[in-house]
Amino acid sequence: MSIETEELKKKILELVREDEDFAMELNRTILRLYSDKLLTKTYLDEALAKQSKDFDEKLEKLSKDFDEKLAKQSKEFDEKLIKLREELSREFDEKLARQSRDFDEKLAKQSKEFDEKFNKWADNIIERITNKINAIGGRWGIDAENAVRKFAEKIVSDWGGNVKKME
Repeated sequence: MSIETEELKKKILELVREDEDFAMELNRTILRLYSDKLLTKTYLDEALAKQSKDFDEKLEKLSKDFDEKLAKQSKEFDEKLIKLREELSREFDEKLARQSRDFDEKLAKQSKEFDEKFNKWADNIIERITNKINAIGGRWGIDAENAVRKFAEKIVSDWGGNVKKME
């Protein structure tokens, strides 16, 4: 701004302070020229109320749209979740059945191996017991034979005979 404009502004402000009529006339002139641009409290309240109403309507519409989209996405999510649960359940059942079959096969194999080892062990024990019984029977037979021999010798010698061992 130039110095002349600054000085003119200062002079106008001095006149407004000093001359009441000038101040009033200046005020009327400003109001006439800018009345359409000056905002009153009522105008501001109305504008704010309109903007608030517009905002509320837009917010309600956005909220409704959001709720609809959320409901749609929630439904889609639930459907996908149900599908996923079914798929996982099916896969789990298949895997469990496969593992159960594998376990049954391993158990049958181990059971067969155990039976074979047990039968071998039992056969071995039976053979050892049989051998022991045969040994006891053989020894008992020898002891019984010796007892009969001694008894026979005693009877023969009691009747006056003589028993000789033949070679």
